[in-house]
Amino acid sequence: MTPIWKDIYDLLPSFRKETKVLLGNGLMTAFWVDLWFGPDTLADMFPALFSHTLRPNASVARVFSITTLQLSLRPRLTAAAAQELMELSALMAKCRMIPSLLLSGEATLFRSASSSSGCCTGIEEDCFHLFIACPRNRSFWAFIGIDVTSLPASLGTDQLWTESLLLENNPRVCSTVLTCVLWNIWKCRNAKIFRHEDETNLTISRRCSEDLSLWSNRCSSPVDRLKLETWSGFFPVYM
Repeated sequence: MTPIWKDIYDLLPSFRKETKVLLGNGLMTAFWVDLWFGPDTLADMFPALFSHTLRPNASVARVFSITTLQLSLRPRLTAAAAQELMELSALMAKCRMIPSLLLSGEATLFRSASSSSGCCTGIEEDCFHLFIACPRNRSFWAFIGIDVTSLPASLGTDQLWTESLLLENNPRVCSTVLTCVLWNIWKCRNAKIFRHEDETNLTISRRCSEDLSLWSNRCSSPVDRLKLETWSGFFPVYM
């Protein structure tokens, strides 16, 4: 590397902190070190986890190129990194995340994932439809005993957090369980769009149970851990 390029490279972190990028298709945006998700970089928000990545300059498109986040992490995370991984996964999975990252019909068509724009022909697949209104997903909500049919589309997906559908008095645990459900609904849709697989309600439910069981092991609070273990048992895994 020449001295000029070394100087440019050394100043790159400062430049990135002073500039915000337009995400676009994510190919030219660095997942960890560009300002694309809020006022801070993800590297600053999750420093322990960032220290474990083998690809610190991975693009947003690369990280989201498969169903689970492709973070290229070193094995054997520290406790702090494991906790941050759970928090980052939850943040990326929430339906309130940046709309352009959701696999909407327009996005999947652009990526040539399917000749159809989504699961429901002729319907705009916004956040509310993707996670609540889609008949496929309403079937799953009903399967786990949660009635979402009365939720109006005009109030969006935030209702899942404000209407106390889970009857869980611990906000942190409630948010984690809802995030888990939405994450697995999203993965179910990805399976349909990208692999042409129709997952059963039992498959989604089993995955929710397994995820919550895994996440419970990463809880620093014994009370939260016990509650997540209880919620893990809430989801049917056998018929």
